[in-house]
Amino acid sequence: MPSPRLLVIEGNSPQTTADHVAVGGTAASKGYSDLLRELLPGTNVNAFILTQVVQNALTIPRNAIRHDSGVGVYVLSGNNTIRWQNVRTGVSEALKVEVVSGLKEGDAVAEATDQPLHAGEKVDPVIQ
Repeated sequence: MPSPRLLVIEGNSPQTTADHVAVGGTAASKGYSDLLRELLPGTNVNAFILTQVVQNALTIPRNAIRHDSGVGVYVLSGNNTIRWQNVRTGVSEALKVEVVSGLKEGDAVAEATDQPLHAGEKVDPVIQ
């Protein structure tokens, strides 16, 4: 069976003003109308609109969250086995979700895989 990809949760740089940002909704910012005057007709623009900012957030990839036995993740334990860990999530964006409780910095979580995972299963981790 192929091994799940595992990521180590690391802290964010202290120089970062916002470690996790949720996007969505609508908002207007100072200079918005000036920007529109500079765009040519037919120009495509990708924009992220901040709706909430969380300082020093612990985040994991959204695809690591599972709904097997409640909301949780599979965490790498000793002897390269995985265990189920319930988590409470906070704000999220397209690729990341804030973990409010249940994990700590340095935990390695399994991302989505085609194979079902089970607590106690031995894996060959690929840490990124």
